[in-house]
Amino acid sequence: MNIKEDSNKTPLSIELCKKANIEHIITNNINSIEIFNRLKEHKIELACVCSLHQIIKPEIYTISKNGMINLHTSHLSYCQEPNPWFWMIKDDEDIFGASLHFIIKDIDRGRIICWEK
Repeated sequence: MNIKEDSNKTPLSIELCKKANIEHIITNNINSIEIFNRLKEHKIELACVCSLHQIIKPEIYTISKNGMINLHTSHLSYCQEPNPWFWMIKDDEDIFGASLHFIIKDIDRGRIICWEK
């Protein structure tokens, strides 16, 4: 799933989904009834989100059989804020990276699947 419906540039995540023939959803509201219904009707096994600037409600991240994972654009536990690259640059940090983790109630606190610095 990807937000930014009004963007004029195709995000890399969409390009990768198209290349791998993976269905994707573009939305301005991850918690909408439309998203809920689409996830429910397709019986999703695992959902993945990236470039997301909204808090996902439990009704959404618990729909898929194996949960929902998030690609967070920083090394988690180190930078858990929205727009982490902005804060890392602003604060003159020297650790950059990305983390893939499960989404749970506590924002950016789910089990980390993998991360890279």
